[in-house]
Amino acid sequence: MSADLVASATRGEVIGAALDLAATQDLSAYDAAYVACAQLRGWTLVSLDERDLVGPGHAVSPAALL
Repeated sequence: MSADLVASATRGEVIGAALDLAATQDLSAYDAAYVACAQLRGWTLVSLDERDLVGPGHAVSPAALL
């Protein structure tokens, strides 16, 4: 993760949030890192991953934005 991506949160906060999400939401560390960054920045995560991200409500599909 780049430093400017996590500017409003420390790297430790991002890592901690990602590990918590991975453990409690049955996400891979990879997916959890994206979810954590989006949540900490207040962004909406957009993904085509219906099973792991969109379906459980961690992200929205691109079609939902149209």
